[in-house]
Amino acid sequence: MVSKLYELFFSPTGRSAATVFTGNLISALLGFIALTLISRSLGPEGFGNFSILTAIIVILAGITDFGIGSAFVNKYSSTKDPSTKKSLVSLIIKAELLIGVLIIALGFLITPIISDWLSIKDPSAEFLVRISFIGAAFTSTNAIVFMILQARKRFLTYSLINIFLSSFKLLAVVVLLLVGILGLYNSIIVYSLAPIFGLVLGLTLVRPIFIKFKDSRESALAVEMFHFSKWVMLSFLATAISGRLELFIIQFFKGSHDVGIYSAAFQFALGFSLLFAAISTVFLPRLSEIKGKENFIKSAKKVFQASSVLAVASLPLFFLSGTLMNFFFGDKYIESASIFNVLLIGYVLALYTAPISVYFYAWRKPKVLTGLNYIQLLVALTLNLLLVPKFGAVGGAFAWLASSLIGIPYLIYFFVKHLYTMEK
Repeated sequence: MVSKLYELFFSPTGRSAATVFTGNLISALLGFIALTLISRSLGPEGFGNFSILTAIIVILAGITDFGIGSAFVNKYSSTKDPSTKKSLVSLIIKAELLIGVLIIALGFLITPIISDWLSIKDPSAEFLVRISFIGAAFTSTNAIVFMILQARKRFLTYSLINIFLSSFKLLAVVVLLLVGILGLYNSIIVYSLAPIFGLVLGLTLVRPIFIKFKDSRESALAVEMFHFSKWVMLSFLATAISGRLELFIIQFFKGSHDVGIYSAAFQFALGFSLLFAAISTVFLPRLSEIKGKENFIKSAKKVFQASSVLAVASLPLFFLSGTLMNFFFGDKYIESASIFNVLLIGYVLALYTAPISVYFYAWRKPKVLTGLNYIQLLVALTLNLLLVPKFGAVGGAFAWLASSLIGIPYLIYFFVKHLYTMEK
């Protein structure tokens, strides 16, 4: 058993996943410290407003990915021709730059409507929403760097850029705190503009010197990528909305204080999200290269073993949540402990389902995930509207958990079905 675990975690895939996860973990710790300082400085209501504004960044960046990232990595990893790879990189850079411009234009048009609907109690609310749109544009554009590094399997560089971004945010927050001006306004500016530095550093490292304004192959490549990414795009639309849906519903029915309480629990569980991101980052390019049923079954067994180890290691958090929440966020956020425990159940189970999702991208069957994502979105929306008005933030947590649990039988069924019909 020990030898199997050693082989599992020290295989090329295991080492790559460890590199990305370690980088993500360091980045998460730096980000967690920054958010802890912000949450303590702003209090639950102010932190709730901050969370809503940063949720705009996350949702827009997720929606406007359009599945381009997964399509690019899949195509780049399975392509051997160097000139085609250069055309792919050129295409992806131009597409993401265009998306960034469109996000900013959209933001300036609909900001008044959004700021009124959110009812953020701050005199500069409209300006802050507009800044959030700019942050979403730069975050979306910054994805260029991570797509290229993932496709080239430069996982160490990938991790170091993440660490750099988190370090910049933490340094800025500490300076603002020491000067005595760490408020909602300055916090949002830091989180919105930080991706600019990551984009500049990243493009310097990946050296995309072969950007072409006219490339006869780009049209054909764009059509091929769209054929793959149209389902991923629909999935990203659903997951981006459902991933932060409860925050906006809690804000609408209960206000910023409850959003702050929920967000503290959500941030405390951030390590799991980073682990899932590491799994996806490393596995997708490697799974895209695997051929044959037996090799897929072998890799799935290894993933299941690794997930089981991580699930067992996560169990003590159930008993320590209250103490840890009080230590990091303070007694104003003690209600967040029960919310975290509900979220933790879903994240532990997702240790098994998240890797399965990556297989469907590698098999070029993203529509399986698209169907699941919209079922989950419908369940999450329905339960949030039913539970949040009565139970507040805890109701939002249970709505999220219920929508997550649906994915377990769904993914297992389609995973086994595809393996059964796959040729040897």
